[in-house]
Amino acid sequence: MRYTVKQNTLFIRGNFRAASTGVGGGIGNVATVFNHTVPMDFNHDNPQNYLNSVAKDAGFGDDFYGLLTAVSMKNLCIFTYGYITVFVTAGAGNPNPDVPEIPASSRPRSKPESERYTPHTINIIVHSRELFTDSALLETIITATEAKADALSSLGRDYFGTTTDEVVVICDRADDESANTPADTAVGGGVAAGVRVHEYAGTLTDCGSKVYLCVKNGVIEALKRHEGDVSAKEPSFFVVSTMSGLSITEWRPYCEFYPCHFRGQSCKLCYCPFYPCGDEELGDLITSSDGSPVWSCKRCLLNHYKEVANFILDDTDVAVADAKAFAKARNLRLTEK
Repeated sequence: MRYTVKQNTLFIRGNFRAASTGVGGGIGNVATVFNHTVPMDFNHDNPQNYLNSVAKDAGFGDDFYGLLTAVSMKNLCIFTYGYITVFVTAGAGNPNPDVPEIPASSRPRSKPESERYTPHTINIIVHSRELFTDSALLETIITATEAKADALSSLGRDYFGTTTDEVVVICDRADDESANTPADTAVGGGVAAGVRVHEYAGTLTDCGSKVYLCVKNGVIEALKRHEGDVSAKEPSFFVVSTMSGLSITEWRPYCEFYPCHFRGQSCKLCYCPFYPCGDEELGDLITSSDGSPVWSCKRCLLNHYKEVANFILDDTDVAVADAKAFAKARNLRLTEK
């Protein structure tokens, strides 16, 4: 999975099995997912044709799921927790309408036209590096929606969503034979051997609990930025860690570990978009604290050169091999000695 923000559009590229509630959604195999910002007065007669034009203008094919929002991509929040990454843009200017309770006399009066809300939406994209069955993709939509409602409740809102909310769930895809078959391992489509296949994604599962935490916090942080409580000039990136108890850290241009490799390094790709690349020239498979194998890229320098980082960020289809060739052509050392 690779992602970038260009011209106020989040593009996510890869080889995905996906489920989308957006325009032209459903369940299918796609290479691109995007979230595109439209003007506040956007009113397009055929939103599917509009989405097609966004993909075409970016040079992508018609195998995509697209979302629309009036929220600026500078207020995008990205949360990563192990193999789960969540992307959230959030505006809550048009909350779900009040629904009357029994008795009918409890129906609240509608707001006058002058007090009605301007259009916004809460868009959520969930990505997993591990495989999901189709039923797990759909269950993740439920889990993400529950987390969104929890976030709004924790902020004291008296509604649990807006009238135009959308969710897309994607996982890196295996070959056709194993893509939707529960198993302990699967290989194909860029997915390494030993990757789990998740049949369930409720909140008691490992994947569901990760999604819930990321979505809840993602909605809260995205609303803070959109509503001006937190100033943002570019998308915000958060890492969930369990190294010394559960913690959530927002990435900053300079952190307590700078320079982790060399002075003047680029920190734009602090969290590698290729992880885990499995390239033994760059990293090693080590044993984690719980005894399970984990990919370590501690000695890798590739993404820390400014020119390499810019090369990778400029094209979502760049592969590890391309980045290595780019670095070697400039006589850049790939790893620490």
